[in-house]
Amino acid sequence: MVSDDVPMNEAILTSLARMAMSKNDGDIAFDMVKKMKDLGINPRLRSYGPALSVFCNNGNLDKAFEVEEHMLSHGVYPEEPELELLLRVSIEACRSDKVYYLLHKLRTSVRKVLPSTADVIEKWFNSKTASRVGKRKWDQRSINKAIENGGGGWHGQGWLGSGKWN
Repeated sequence: MVSDDVPMNEAILTSLARMAMSKNDGDIAFDMVKKMKDLGINPRLRSYGPALSVFCNNGNLDKAFEVEEHMLSHGVYPEEPELELLLRVSIEACRSDKVYYLLHKLRTSVRKVLPSTADVIEKWFNSKTASRVGKRKWDQRSINKAIENGGGGWHGQGWLGSGKWN
């Protein structure tokens, strides 16, 4: 295409990223997205899908979050399917910090999660890693104040207590 002077656009580069995905090459798929900015093309959410999918399906947490960081820096925000992929790989890697980061993103951006996302969330709360995460001591007054300031329900202080979820 380049030798034939075909002008590159987002659709062509996304198609090339999908071909890289079919070869299970997340690096090339991500390079296609990075190339967009060099060409003055704004990547879209669909542009990031191939790289994110390969990295998440291969359990490469660091590269998956590198893709998410690149998305955010270019004004592209992941939706539920992308957040579910990231959540799944974070749970598999036992990274509670990433899991709670993503749960917060889901809480603020998705009104009602899909059954597949709910299954992933349930898997987290039934895991041994989740049972070990949480504050053992906290100030009840600050929790009550945070709940009151937040309109009730969510206090933003993380998981309080530890042990198996009921």
